[in-house]
Amino acid sequence: MSNKSKRFPPEFRERAAGMVLEEENRELRQANEILRKASAYFAQAELDRLCGRPFKGNASHCLSHAISKTYYSTGG
Repeated sequence: MSNKSKRFPPEFRERAAGMVLEEENRELRQANEILRKASAYFAQAELDRLCGRPFKGNASHCLSHAISKTYYSTGG
């Protein structure tokens, strides 16, 4: 342990470590939200590309074989 860390009481060090973890958690949540939105955007773009624009969840105009070719397909 360095001399600097010995100067502060354990409670202060624990609180500071908790604050650092809270900030990291906040940043990770923000990054996760960005990735979630990007994933939805690109999935929608792929459906638009395969089924014609705009694809709004109504697959009646989209051929089923086009949807099965997406990355989210389990095969078929």
